[in-house]
Amino acid sequence: MADIQLNLLPALERCTIVASTLRGLAIHHGLNERFNIPAENFTQILDRICKLRIVAHSILVYAGYEGRQFSAFSKWLRFQIDMQVTEPGSIAAEETAEQEAGIDYIQVLAYVEGALNHSKLDPFLTQDLAGGPPSLEDVKDIKDSLEKHRMGMPFDNALLATTNSAMELDCSCKEVYGKIATWQASNTSLGEGAITLEKEQVSAKDMRMVFEEIYGEKHMTTYVIVVPTTTKNLSMFQENFYIKSSVL
Repeated sequence: MADIQLNLLPALERCTIVASTLRGLAIHHGLNERFNIPAENFTQILDRICKLRIVAHSILVYAGYEGRQFSAFSKWLRFQIDMQVTEPGSIAAEETAEQEAGIDYIQVLAYVEGALNHSKLDPFLTQDLAGGPPSLEDVKDIKDSLEKHRMGMPFDNALLATTNSAMELDCSCKEVYGKIATWQASNTSLGEGAITLEKEQVSAKDMRMVFEEIYGEKHMTTYVIVVPTTTKNLSMFQENFYIKSSVL
């Protein structure tokens, strides 16, 4: 429970903030060259974060119920052990018998009938599932499965497995990572190289990169100076770089 409360849920909240911000950028730029990632990708991530959050909260609820039941069962079991080791009719036996008043038998019976043999947490912690993660169309699918699980009706365990929900989210994030990497590469690609002297030996060379204004526009310009070994003539080459797009 501590891992869910202190690690998983805060991480999902941070992921929600990041995905919502990026979806806003995607909607604002509308697939132009400044940011060409479809907003639907981030919507899918937000949906899968929501599903994983529902699963996490359900685990906390059932863990709380079963934790209280187990505490009552442990208290009852301790009482039974103490009663067995004391001498009947002794003062110790009478003092031990007085402890029975603090036992919640409703919780004890609930634990014996339920979590002792079939914990409600089992579907959430199942990992040995055939195939990959299911493709869920809507959060309603998980809510329906949770309701059937609560009522003891048959349902698909794969829909509630935490591993599957996490794998779904991981697949969606990796897809977006790939698209962002491709978009960034397209913005930073230099294309074909600029050839200064083909198959020519040089005796001296120098290069300098400056940021200057040319015809009213600012460009990044690279100047290359070379001195061929054969002619000793100074040659200077100029190459301009253009920043096509960026997200600001």
